[in-house]
Amino acid sequence: HTSIEAAITLITQHKIAPKSIRSLQIGMPAEAMKTVFGRAMHNINVQDMVAANVVRGGLKLVDMPFPRILSDPLYKQVRSRTTVAVDPEINREFPDGRGGRVTITTNDGKVYSLRIDNPKGHSRRGEPSWDDLHGKWQGSLATCDVAQAIEIARKLDELPAAQRLFDAFAGVMKAPA
Repeated sequence: HTSIEAAITLITQHKIAPKSIRSLQIGMPAEAMKTVFGRAMHNINVQDMVAANVVRGGLKLVDMPFPRILSDPLYKQVRSRTTVAVDPEINREFPDGRGGRVTITTNDGKVYSLRIDNPKGHSRRGEPSWDDLHGKWQGSLATCDVAQAIEIARKLDELPAAQRLFDAFAGVMKAPA
């Protein structure tokens, strides 16, 4: 998550076009790398997920880019320029952490780098904001009234019964068949 967030933040802040990326380096702790490096399942593979997010400008919860994106020429280009290695500084400071550093070098030689030590929602980083949750849920929970769910959740301590919250999420939190 931190690698995707760092890459998307750099692309957005510096208006980097994916086609202008010469290299995209992902650095992380060795232990975390064992879980996400070189995996055959694209949704777990950090190189695949970062490249897909960069090409698409971010993904929603319901986006399933694989296997379709694998034939996209821009995805192939960004993915072929994406490398992963242990980041010595992060590995030393947070060996069991999930932090990451992304460094993007563009075709004109400019270098942009961002380190994120904890993913959004991690206790060391602080709780996600209501705007973060709204952005994550909007467009991803098709049957949910996101605005209503957020409004109810913001006042959860005042809610006399949970049914209103369940109704706001109707169609999302169905009982298993």
